[in-house]
Amino acid sequence: MKFRINTTGSIVEPNDETVLEQMKNSPFYTAIPDVEPDAQEGDNEGVKPLSKMNKDELLAASQAAGIDVPDGSTKAEIVELIQAAGV
Repeated sequence: MKFRINTTGSIVEPNDETVLEQMKNSPFYTAIPDVEPDAQEGDNEGVKPLSKMNKDELLAASQAAGIDVPDGSTKAEIVELIQAAGV
């Protein structure tokens, strides 16, 4: 299940059951339907591809997914961390 961060519009997908439950019960996230596997990047309603996110959005998405981002990381490095985590 994926969620939209209400403040940024970023889409995140938790990969931990505890985080999933917290996001379901939080007013800061809105659950969104699962994306079709053959959908093109950015074609999903409101889903912003990582490549189009600014650094603050990437940091918010990584934080929501429980990903530690080292200080001074570039956008490209943050995208790699998010992709490696399978978010």
